[in-house]
Amino acid sequence: MIISLILLQVSSGALFGGERWSFSWAFLHKSRDGQVSSLDFEAEQPVSEGELLRLYLELHDGAFVYLYLFDSQADLYLVFPPSAGFYSGEIPTGYQSYIPPGRKWFTLDGLKGTERFYLLASGERLIELERLTETFLGDGNRELQARLLAKLAETADRLSGAASYEVDRIPIPAVAAGTGADSAEYVNAHKISAIGGYGRVLDLVNK
Repeated sequence: MIISLILLQVSSGALFGGERWSFSWAFLHKSRDGQVSSLDFEAEQPVSEGELLRLYLELHDGAFVYLYLFDSQADLYLVFPPSAGFYSGEIPTGYQSYIPPGRKWFTLDGLKGTERFYLLASGERLIELERLTETFLGDGNRELQARLLAKLAETADRLSGAASYEVDRIPIPAVAAGTGADSAEYVNAHKISAIGGYGRVLDLVNK
């Protein structure tokens, strides 16, 4: 499966308060001829075997961001934060993460199907989601997976309905700074500035 190695890496708007918060995200794609770009997900995003993928997240002003993958083999992974209890500690301002880290990329395999990502963010911690995730990671059975999947779909729908946000395109290096010549290559990331919630379901279709 395309990103199974990730585990080794890594009701109303009033519910979330009225403070503005922000974060940035990008899915970086490298074609088989070496061309690097960022994926927009205006529709289902087609990809194919042998292409490369990496993810970028940066927390700016009071954002709590969660990213999950439900892959084409019907397995569910927490991609970000690195652990279910990550937000219990002090998070440095401008926390930045490339997944995988450094200059590494994920290589897409030949398994056909849809890799579905749930990208969720708010100005407050999603405690219920964190607890359910921690329970799932500790057990991992199919019943808990089904409960967590339902919670992710419900949360994405609720956050998107409560959202008030602006999107800017900002340049980011394709790999983490200081990791080699490739770091001079820049692509666009989505910088989200929001009040309320932000919820997206992002589909990569491996054809």
